[in-house]
Amino acid sequence: MHYSDFINVSYDAVSYWKMPEGLITNLPVEKQLEMFYSSVCVDANQACVNYFGVKKKEDFIGKRYNEIAGKTDFTELLKEFIKNGYKLTDYQEQQKISDDVEYIGIDNWYGIVENDEVVSLWIISKDISALKTAEKALRESEERYRALFEYAPVGFTLTSTEGSMHAANKAICDLFGYTPENIMKISAVDLYADNIERKMHIETLEKSGFTYRREIRCIKADGSLFPALISSRILHEIRSDLFKLRKPHAQHVVMC
Repeated sequence: MHYSDFINVSYDAVSYWKMPEGLITNLPVEKQLEMFYSSVCVDANQACVNYFGVKKKEDFIGKRYNEIAGKTDFTELLKEFIKNGYKLTDYQEQQKISDDVEYIGIDNWYGIVENDEVVSLWIISKDISALKTAEKALRESEERYRALFEYAPVGFTLTSTEGSMHAANKAICDLFGYTPENIMKISAVDLYADNIERKMHIETLEKSGFTYRREIRCIKADGSLFPALISSRILHEIRSDLFKLRKPHAQHVVMC
């Protein structure tokens, strides 16, 4: 397969640029920048043409870099390229296309240097805008989920089936009369007035995977008793960072 066949089927934007003669590596940086902007595109795939907003590949080939770039300023990227010995590896580029659209890409630049002269340049760019948008949406979703757990008016705890306490929200602390710090020092078993009830609850939970509105008797920090309804579910996978757990655990019980 010829190299042009390879780049033409690539989903990444790939282009090959011919540098103007005399781009010696010991030239002042500003002079090198000027010459880089005068480089001419020798080859490019359709993904690259689309990236720059050009309709036809024929309208792209033969153009100078400054003609293609338009008003976009690549100065900092080019300076980094020169500084790193005419190479860029996984350089993240971010551009504001419009008020609603932002481009985020990963660039890899490979300069061809012969006898201290930069003669040509390969540029490979991967558009990761959709990935970054998805990551942002995931973070926002996680923040909402964490806020729901922490500030819900219903008491939530996250414990192991053995009773180790891993997370508790404000409502459960207020309900049982513990501070957030102190409730993490006790066992979930200590919230039950009758250990037999706890044992039966866990047995049912482990058989079915969940319980719903099971009536139990609870005991507060001051020793007073009160009735409560508890619903629980086994979680086989949970991210420790989502609930700020001290360490990850294979199995948890969420109780509310």
